[in-house]
Amino acid sequence: MGDRLVDLLLACVDEGSPGSSEHGVVHLVPRSASDPDVVHLTEGWTSEEDHHRLVASSPVICPVVA
Repeated sequence: MGDRLVDLLLACVDEGSPGSSEHGVVHLVPRSASDPDVVHLTEGWTSEEDHHRLVASSPVICPVVA
């Protein structure tokens, strides 16, 4: 399951997705060394407003995992 989740999260920074814009400054997808199904996501954007604007206007839907 961890491999699939990592693939989905990394697709969110593919060309044409919100994370590929100049406003998405960092996207880290590390995994737990002890449990391959534990995945962490850290994103950095130029501003909260840029993040919301880009995600809302994107035809690419990226998963939200809580």
